[in-house]
Amino acid sequence: MNKIKLDSSSAPKEVTKRRTLNFIAKIVCVFVAFLIWFYVYGTDTSTQKAEFTLSVDIENESVLTEKTGWSVVSGKENNIDVTFSGKKNVISKLTENDVRAYVDVSKVETAGRHSLDIVIEKPSDVDIDRQSATSIFAYIDRNSSINVPVTVKCVDYILSSDQQLDDPTTNISEVRITGPESEIASVAAAQATLKLGNVSRTVNATATLELVDENGEVIKSNYIKMMTTSVSVTVKLFTIKEVPLKVAYKNGYFNDDNVKITVFPESVTLKGEPHDLTNVDSILLTTLDEKNFPTDKTINNVTIPIPDGLTNINTVNTASVDVKHINTTTKTVLVDDISLINTSGLSCELQTESVSVTLRGPYSALSDVTGEDVQAVADMKAYSQSSGLTEVPLTIKISGAYSSEVYEVYESDPYKAFVKID
Repeated sequence: MNKIKLDSSSAPKEVTKRRTLNFIAKIVCVFVAFLIWFYVYGTDTSTQKAEFTLSVDIENESVLTEKTGWSVVSGKENNIDVTFSGKKNVISKLTENDVRAYVDVSKVETAGRHSLDIVIEKPSDVDIDRQSATSIFAYIDRNSSINVPVTVKCVDYILSSDQQLDDPTTNISEVRITGPESEIASVAAAQATLKLGNVSRTVNATATLELVDENGEVIKSNYIKMMTTSVSVTVKLFTIKEVPLKVAYKNGYFNDDNVKITVFPESVTLKGEPHDLTNVDSILLTTLDEKNFPTDKTINNVTIPIPDGLTNINTVNTASVDVKHINTTTKTVLVDDISLINTSGLSCELQTESVSVTLRGPYSALSDVTGEDVQAVADMKAYSQSSGLTEVPLTIKISGAYSSEVYEVYESDPYKAFVKID
């Protein structure tokens, strides 16, 4: 049997050649697979969908404004959902930059609320499968701003029979509103409505404002904006009370037996909160100094003092006081008894020897009074820094037997004596 002898040196070359061929075959397979995938992808006719949320743009507003002077007052903040469909390879590449939604306002010819058709721009090889809206509402008019007054309407309240509500006051008198010119023209006021219930005291509240027309009807509008939507309101509870005007007497000499006092007006009508008026039974008009009434006298234009928190609702703010003496008379006596007091450390000398003093009192008492029953006293305490001839007021003292009903009177200034001070 013959044996074949192999060349051992050729075996490695065969192995290497085989491996190279295998590697090339694999690369060719991958490349062919890629070509097949690319072909299938490019010719794939299966449908795919994509959904986008698009803002609806306003197109040609400048054209509208130039033509009519109007602008889009509202409707600029609309969004719609749109579903697009198309070939898978097209839809997968679709982005928001490739699509757009808008309305065209250039052809609007009347002011007011309009329904505008939505136009959707898209690639030609993409279809619209669904859209959440096909139109939007927009208000087109000349935008304007005005100030309207703030008013308050009080409703549903219960008061006691002697009480009333004052006119409401607010922290602001007017509100600025902005909106379509045709709509704000119908606004008469911004009104706050308060339901008060059982009112027992002054009301302080914060209320919401509503726009109303000249008939008080509420205006509902989505296009008018108020710069302020609430207001602070005060509604005072008050009552009315008539109280008399009275006078007082400084020294206690006047009484119903010796004078007749007439005050005009006799009373005033006061307005205020119930708790402020409860204890007000009269008003002290003035205090009369009996010594300033040597004769009958009328004092005019006396200001009527009104207690804090109350209001005088009468048209007259001053009163007159008429004083008529009854059952008394006057008598003038010469007083020689003039003395100086509080002269310590002061070198002074009385220069007046006597002074005529007019007295008023009942007839019976005055008939017995003489100058010896009257004393005049000059108090020098306030004149320690004075010098020369000085006129000093005198205090008149009546004898104890007559002091309760007899008193000195003078027209304007009290009695005086001259004193020389060194």
